[in-house]
Amino acid sequence: MKLMSSKEAAKYLHISVKALQALRERGAVKAIKFGPRFLYRTETLDQLAEEYEDSGKDLSNE
Repeated sequence: MKLMSSKEAAKYLHISVKALQALRERGAVKAIKFGPRFLYRTETLDQLAEEYEDSGKDLSNE
């Protein structure tokens, strides 16, 4: 299990940090709160990307 910072996770998904934050706030992606930071599991990010790919939606527009 690899954990990524918000910046790393956004880069991994090819979206902005702000878009990732919006997804997290809506509950579309789970994150681990570690002090003031949020960390994301690669498995969670892969699952999110797959769900959006299957639905035909664009992650960057969320």
